Amino acid sequence: MNARGTINEILELAEDIGLEVRAFVCDRGGASLQMAKKFGKGVFKRKGRDGSMYEIRLLSDYPQIVKTFASKIYKNIIYTAQHEKLNLKTPMLSTIFDKALQNPSQVALLSEATCAACIILKTDILPSMLVGLSDPDPEVAENTLDGLRQVMSIKSRVVLPYLVPQLTAPPVNAKALSILVSVAVEALTKYLEICSVKIPINARSHIRRSTPQALLFGCLGALLKYLSTDQVDDVLRHHVVIDDNDDSSLKHGRTVVIFVGLKESATTILNTAHHDSILKVLITNISLDKVQIAGNGIRGATYLIEYWMINKLLPAQLIVTAFTSAMNYNSNDIKQLVTKSCNHMAKTLEASQISPEIMRYLIPMLVNGTKEKNGYVKSNAVIALISMLSLRDDETTYSKVCDILDAGARDSLNEVVSKVLRKAAIQPAGKDEEFDDTLLI
Repeated sequence: MNARGTINEILELAEDIGLEVRAFVCDRGGASLQMAKKFGKGVFKRKGRDGSMYEIRLLSDYPQIVKTFASKIYKNIIYTAQHEKLNLKTPMLSTIFDKALQNPSQVALLSEATCAACIILKTDILPSMLVGLSDPDPEVAENTLDGLRQVMSIKSRVVLPYLVPQLTAPPVNAKALSILVSVAVEALTKYLEICSVKIPINARSHIRRSTPQALLFGCLGALLKYLSTDQVDDVLRHHVVIDDNDDSSLKHGRTVVIFVGLKESATTILNTAHHDSILKVLITNISLDKVQIAGNGIRGATYLIEYWMINKLLPAQLIVTAFTSAMNYNSNDIKQLVTKSCNHMAKTLEASQISPEIMRYLIPMLVNGTKEKNGYVKSNAVIALISMLSLRDDETTYSKVCDILDAGARDSLNEVVSKVLRKAAIQPAGKDEEFDDTLLI
């Protein structure tokens, strides 16, 4: 039976059981392709049994298209002996993918093929992708960034020799660098020294206006754990722990390097000659009237306190005092961040890991926070207290905390627990915000 006869037979069977056919789904097999030709431009016109004409659409089997397309790409590749430098028989594929990047639906449908082809076509595709990263159309820029993420996650060692010099040259693209760090950090090992030197130097005068600066310095902070001790010492000495008259944006960037570095690997930073300088910088930053800088000081202190608690180390009294004093800051944003920091500690640490000394400082501070006039500060203080005291589980931690507080602080806590916390604790816990504001989420 010919293809048209096959189609009509299928449609008649469908009508006999009461179905109204509006579309055909077709893979790319030989028999299916013959049938698909009868649809002309994707439409098959048919006369129904009642005599009326109607149209049936042809829908392609997209997973099959991706598989077939990827197979054809690989058939057009000549591998060299190293299997890393590749030559193409079909340069037109580069143009195909350039066009695909402009279409979100194409990127979604051909993600597998795009990823494979971008790896293969690095000499043709990557330059245009780097241009696409700064496209004025946000959708194109995000699609390109997603494609770059997929490429680096699969074959980072092939494309890094080209990407690292491009991404660290001015104007530095912090978004692309943050993706590079998150998906290809192991392959970045041989380029760490280049990145650690070029990022802070180029940031002084060349930063893409469309990219938050915190992302750029966050990359540097995340890279510190992979540097040698001498390299970390050099970065901190010449680019981070310095006292100069640079503008506030660079000072803010340095605070990001410190708190992200403490988050990712506190040991790396603290086991240097700059241990005392880092603590001093954190204390100074917390006391500054610049909200962003003070906020990063609080984040750094939070990660540092968590590091001390996890490793059962005695916390530095000056850091703890500066942290709790931030609750008296004149900005409600800072007060909120302090309460969120306590909530982060409670979610990161086991109740048994938080030392009585820390509890003796943080709990009274949060109790005072529940009496703040600002509703956001007040509600976040309640959430933090519930977490710190593990009231959603039981009151064991609460009882232990009462034993270590002096009479006045204990009475204030008991009042808040009985009037507010027990009622709030039975409500479902809300979704916590990301504490690290340099992350792309």
